[in-house]
Amino acid sequence: LGFISFVCSSVASRSDTIYVGNIGGEYTVLKVDSNTGANLGAFATSGLDGPTGMAFDSAGNLFVANYWNGTIEKFSPNGVGSVFASGLNIPYGMAFDSKGDLFVSNWGDNTIREFNSNGVGTVFASGLHQPYGLAFDSAGNLYVANVHPSSIEKFTPNGVASTFVSTGLVQPFGLAFDSVGNLFVTD
Repeated sequence: LGFISFVCSSVASRSDTIYVGNIGGEYTVLKVDSNTGANLGAFATSGLDGPTGMAFDSAGNLFVANYWNGTIEKFSPNGVGSVFASGLNIPYGMAFDSKGDLFVSNWGDNTIREFNSNGVGTVFASGLHQPYGLAFDSAGNLYVANVHPSSIEKFTPNGVASTFVSTGLVQPFGLAFDSVGNLFVTD
């Protein structure tokens, strides 16, 4: 992707489009054709300040974590943006649970915040170590990539924590489940 100066995250839509957060030089979210790799142009060019994490809700709205200003921007399917949440401390990873609540990793204060559909947030988990990537399994368990000390933590839907992986990782960042329940980690 020669037209992108630095990619921090990407997310696929229900169509054949990948949305890419470009944080090098310009803060944009670009659309890329997943079949050809062709640049389909900018989806969002305003309201972004270091787009790091992205997630789609069930209505097709794109949520983008802004690293520098600690906000979550919500973009409608046609690209109209508005601030969904503010006051975060270096937000990175994001994932929606089956109820439609948005979970955000706060790298700067080592917490996971949970936001309802109105943008009201609470602390879901604390005491993590530079949390980054988030992913839900089919049972509703939340998995969190801890950059240091290089582990994957698992949280049940009611917040009970356990260590899922604690060896063999260097710096885990991204997490994703496939359709049969395998967890993939970018390390």
